[in-house]
Amino acid sequence: FVSTLCAARVPEERAASFVKTVNAFPGVTHHYRRDHEFNYWFTFIAPSGEALEMALAEIRERTGIEIASLRATAIYKIDATFAL
Repeated sequence: FVSTLCAARVPEERAASFVKTVNAFPGVTHHYRRDHEFNYWFTFIAPSGEALEMALAEIRERTGIEIASLRATAIYKIDATFAL
């Protein structure tokens, strides 16, 4: 699996439609609004890079909104163990 952090500039009058479209995709794990030029952010996970790019292209096509895909350039894993 691969994942990416996505950011989009969404006009307020199109926000509800954009959110509904993005959240309909099962690969979306988080989606939130920020007070920033890029005002809608979401994370997306897919079985492959090709599947990820196809899904983002479909979101772009359905919404007419450009999406910046910010894929990780390095992966860092930590081992967290909790005594329960």
